[in-house]
Amino acid sequence: MAKDEQVESREGEDDVEDVSRLKKMKIELDRFSSISNDQLFNELMEVDPEMANKLHPNNRRKIIRSLEVLKQHGVRHSELLKAQRAAGGCGLGGPLRHPNSVLLWLRCDQKVLETRLDSRVDAMVETGLVQELLDFHRRYNEQRIKSNTVHGIELFLSIAEKNSHCVVFFGHFVSRFVTCRIDNVLIMNNVIITDFDETLVFADYTTGIFQSIGFKEFHAYLVLPEEERREKKGEELLEKGIADLKLVTKKYSKKQEQWIMNRIMRRSDRQVPPVYALDCTDVNEWNSCVYEPAVEIIETILRGEKPEQTPLNETVENHKFSDASNEERHYCSVCERVFIGNHQWDIHRAGQKHMKVLKKKRKLEQQQKQKQIEESP
Repeated sequence: MAKDEQVESREGEDDVEDVSRLKKMKIELDRFSSISNDQLFNELMEVDPEMANKLHPNNRRKIIRSLEVLKQHGVRHSELLKAQRAAGGCGLGGPLRHPNSVLLWLRCDQKVLETRLDSRVDAMVETGLVQELLDFHRRYNEQRIKSNTVHGIELFLSIAEKNSHCVVFFGHFVSRFVTCRIDNVLIMNNVIITDFDETLVFADYTTGIFQSIGFKEFHAYLVLPEEERREKKGEELLEKGIADLKLVTKKYSKKQEQWIMNRIMRRSDRQVPPVYALDCTDVNEWNSCVYEPAVEIIETILRGEKPEQTPLNETVENHKFSDASNEERHYCSVCERVFIGNHQWDIHRAGQKHMKVLKKKRKLEQQQKQKQIEESP
């Protein structure tokens, strides 16, 4: 065999191995979707108890992530985090790959930012956002239903068997869209199912691409029949979807700023580049407020000098040292609840709800002791 053919053969084998590995990972993720939070937490406790003790039993996403790390890298997540810290990083990540980095943070007045975000959503709607969502929703459901057609009857019989549903067939079964659903009663073409659990057959809007901003907000509008979308009900749902999209976009921008503060600005236990703020509130002053200061900062650093502007992360207060790698799990035996980290634990113990339950239990214990004393000879 020629050398080129041998190389091509090895590359083909590598591709097959990569595809096989990805398929195994997908199977593993599919397995997670059918397991309860308690089962996942117990599984993590068996393979990585140190990491499990730092996570809330209901924090499904992080528990699955820790199990994935072990599956993909063959190393416990807790050990990986320790290695990151030892290399000069922290539980959030390893050391800087490029030690001479600089971060330029464009900031503006909050009201101005919110106005810009609203305008951005309006522009997205004007350039075809809704039609794009409708097209994707239609293609996705067509593909999903096509994949379920072969096993359509078996699927619904399985649903009925698992949930003790009453199923009545009025004719030939054809897998199509839902035509009517009232409470937990589903009517799909010629099939009626009572006490229907839609999580068994419909798309999960809490995972994958459906978590993206835009899908959940327009869900009620997207599932309407085409004729109803043109009526008053459809117009109202569309307007509500647009308003909800604007709201969640603003919330997301605040989360982004909070992420920067918690992961970069307030971290003094990890290697973080200097962060310089540039004011972009007035775009008409872009050159004087953004471009020229940015050039000055970069050129000063390249000369080996320190810029006149003080980095934001050098003056920030209330530094943050805790993360998933060092936060401990606390259990309140009074309220029978789990808390992660000393901050949440201290807030709970000083809270009115905890004190109320504690007072109630102490009173009950006193009554039981008094009763025992009275009943004793």
